[in-house]
Amino acid sequence: MIWLREGGANTSRMGVAAVGSPTLNGMRAPLTEEVLEEKVARASAAGAEGHRQLAAQLLAWAEHPHERDEVSTADLLVSAGEQFALAKDHARALDAYRAGAACEVATSPDPRGFMVQALLDLGRTRQAQELSEELRRTRPATPETYHLVGEAWEAAGDLDSANRWLTRGVLLAESQGDQMAWAMLLLGRLRVRRALGFPPDDYDQAALDIMQDSIGDGAAEEDDDAAPTPTHAVVTRQGEHTVLDLF
Repeated sequence: MIWLREGGANTSRMGVAAVGSPTLNGMRAPLTEEVLEEKVARASAAGAEGHRQLAAQLLAWAEHPHERDEVSTADLLVSAGEQFALAKDHARALDAYRAGAACEVATSPDPRGFMVQALLDLGRTRQAQELSEELRRTRPATPETYHLVGEAWEAAGDLDSANRWLTRGVLLAESQGDQMAWAMLLLGRLRVRRALGFPPDDYDQAALDIMQDSIGDGAAEEDDDAAPTPTHAVVTRQGEHTVLDLF
């Protein structure tokens, strides 16, 4: 169903602009995770225009879901938002994230975390603060949400907020026994705490141990003239991936 939003823009029932869905006689093939991953890779190679085109296609798929899709409507909307964000179209990214949150289906990270990021990208800091606090009160169940919001506040320059979100995430990941998320959050937290000038605590030492172990695994294959062991880690988000750089 298509309706007109104020301003005349064609908008889907989910509140975001959509294009015709890839259908045949009113039906389309089920969407697999493999197909989606291939399209994301192609969009990344094509630059901003590729990201915008994929975002439009994702919205169309979300508008016409197939009962055998491997990707939920909420995840399609969030993925569309990420593609818009990569194209620097943060307003449309926010619309897509909001539509994903309205699905009220569990996703990780929580779509509201992406909304906080988009609001900050748009310079709407007060709204981002309000939504961030609302999200905190609901106690998100996945460590990835805390990592997303923590890094969003770090990028915005609010290191105190970043530290609080990353610390909560560390505690949650620890309680869930999620070692991968725990390590990712520890490294981000260490980076933020160093920037704040805080003295190291036990969690910071755990982060340093993770770095040393990581370097030790690689150093076993190097000769004695290898570069000095790095002492600093930066965790960044590049498209769909989290990347760990050691210095």
